[in-house]
Amino acid sequence: DDGPLSHDGDIYQYDNVEVYPKPATESGPPIYLGGTSKPAVDRAAYRGDGFFGNANMGWQPEDSGDGEDTFDHWGDQSTYIAENHDVDINDYFVGMLNYCFVAETDEEAWETMLPSFLYTRRNYAAHSTHRDPEEFTLENLDEERIQRLKNHILVGSPETVVERLKETEQDATGEIHMALRMWQPLLSLEENAESIRLFGEEVMPEFS
Repeated sequence: DDGPLSHDGDIYQYDNVEVYPKPATESGPPIYLGGTSKPAVDRAAYRGDGFFGNANMGWQPEDSGDGEDTFDHWGDQSTYIAENHDVDINDYFVGMLNYCFVAETDEEAWETMLPSFLYTRRNYAAHSTHRDPEEFTLENLDEERIQRLKNHILVGSPETVVERLKETEQDATGEIHMALRMWQPLLSLEENAESIRLFGEEVMPEFS
């Protein structure tokens, strides 16, 4: 409806309110929903125009939003939508949210970014009823967990990040859309800006 809006609710009431700017598309903006549990993915499939899932953080093989085997892996989510809902996955927006940090070498990237990543995950865990913030500390990471983490988030040299992105592209059920967390807390402006510069100049041209 392009006209003014009115509402008479228990909390808010308003008459003849015009909202600007108007939607760019005639039917309004698309609605994308996210989540990691099956109910969240189901909701996105039957109520939304698209779905945004998280990359699996790789903490443990069975780690997932609802306790089922690796269901929070983005590839499993998109495959589930394609197989269990009346959705043409090629016309349905499916996106993935992941962390990304680029440096000249893999070693430099991980050494710089890992404390910031763990800081972020500790803050998420502090607001969760199922996570202990102390799980996300350098002291509690063994080599196996670090390797799983390296297999899932986009951290490394430009060559490594390109390789990981191409692997994700091959795993995708349909067209892939990605939102990258490229601004890392605790790092300086210069460190974050250099990562973004390397991504723009050395990673993006591989996908143009």
